[in-house]
Amino acid sequence: MIDGEFRHFDNVAAENLIAAGMRGSTWVVYSDAGKPEYIAKKNAVFADITVTELLEQTCHPCLPRCFGSSYIVPTEDSCCLFEYVEGQVLSNYSETDIRVISNLFSQLFDLLTFIQTMFDKPLLHLDIKPDNIIIRKNGLPVLIDFDSACLDPHNVKSCTHRYAAPEHRGGRPQTASDTYSLALVMFEYLLKKSVSVISETPLAELASSLPAELSAVSRVLVRCLAADPNERPHPDEVASALKQSRIVDLHQERESQEDLPCEDASVICVWHSAEMACELAAAATKHKKNVLLIDADWLDPRSDLLLGLEKIDRKSMGSVLTAYLDSALNAARDGNLDFDKLQSLSRKTAVPGLSLLMPSGRFEYFERELSADFCQVISLARKHYELVIILAGPLIYDDLTCVSLALADRVITAVHANTADLRTIGRIMTFMRLYQLADMNKFHIAAHDYQKGQELSLSSLNELCNDRLIGTVSYDQRRRGLVGSSKPYALMPSRANKKEYRAMFRKLNII
Repeated sequence: MIDGEFRHFDNVAAENLIAAGMRGSTWVVYSDAGKPEYIAKKNAVFADITVTELLEQTCHPCLPRCFGSSYIVPTEDSCCLFEYVEGQVLSNYSETDIRVISNLFSQLFDLLTFIQTMFDKPLLHLDIKPDNIIIRKNGLPVLIDFDSACLDPHNVKSCTHRYAAPEHRGGRPQTASDTYSLALVMFEYLLKKSVSVISETPLAELASSLPAELSAVSRVLVRCLAADPNERPHPDEVASALKQSRIVDLHQERESQEDLPCEDASVICVWHSAEMACELAAAATKHKKNVLLIDADWLDPRSDLLLGLEKIDRKSMGSVLTAYLDSALNAARDGNLDFDKLQSLSRKTAVPGLSLLMPSGRFEYFERELSADFCQVISLARKHYELVIILAGPLIYDDLTCVSLALADRVITAVHANTADLRTIGRIMTFMRLYQLADMNKFHIAAHDYQKGQELSLSSLNELCNDRLIGTVSYDQRRRGLVGSSKPYALMPSRANKKEYRAMFRKLNII
């Protein structure tokens, strides 16, 4: 709810408040329809009230929204209102799929990185435990209860002793204290043992007790429980390790599947350029009989406009008028996605031999955890199509973009050949390398709409790209004139552009 809609909750009526916290400091605020909408906490309960001010300005899917302070009845004290998060606490959660659990905790470790790096000072939660982690219906974890949180680690009032790190129990918490607590919660969930038993178990024994699916990352996980906070990994290292374990597991699953009619084909991800992805897919049909383009840019799907869809006889036309990636993801989640289903959801385009699978644009799917489902779609597609091209959006923390960059055999980043664009992409790729978000060895850079004589020379361009330049696609005024018109963008490439894409395909070992 936006701020403008919230202001009428000042001096909330007493009948809409129910005591729910210790010492009468917390209430649930209900709507007129009887639905819980907010959690109200007295400002006096917070160890550091500036934390609520930061949370009010912060929006993160794994954090409850904070709506600032208000006076409520029956107390005369000011209270801070938080979003009421619907779901079940982790202590009541019963998921057993290791991939789901691994993803859940990777998001929580990512959240620790976020709150420790996004403000002037690191934000410490200092009360991470199963009852303070809520799993929404869509599977997204939310960390709640920032009563003990602080920016100044010396300003500590209390802690849940059995989940607190040794230095925290001694009154000297650090950022690594939250890493310890979250890892302890994860071990408790995975091993189904009490935290006291886990705390007393040697780390080597803990590592060997983890499920086989996490054996590759067991060393990183047990380091989180090191007595010395300086020996614990940064939370982003833990999150990256968990994500990599999930990707490795999915690769192994793909390799263990029965052989299907076609051998594994190349998967190319075109990152951050719908125009180049569509051009590349259209050009590929000259060398491959069946090509699938997956438009994974959920917030800006446009490939149907750029490629054009095959005309359908309205008399025989079914209810589905476009290619729905979200339906394929639903089928994958339900365990009934097969090639016939995938093919029925993929529309033929105006380019012979090129099919398209794109999202419907419904925003509720964008908030859902889609990684495992999308991997199944890619795995099935590469078995049946000679070439799969994924159009990935620019947001590197988006689920579909992360999976696309991780599972593609090659990634092509389209840039304009100027210093500003190259500096931007260079910074993003450096960030991805530092945070281990993808294997940078498979990244290539292509100069799109390249204008020789007006932009950087090819030698300078290649040097600034650290020898990652895979080719250029020359500017063509006639082709650019199609952008935004009623004619599909990628249907009429110039002879020069065709030659440039053919040269690019040779370097990618496609022809």
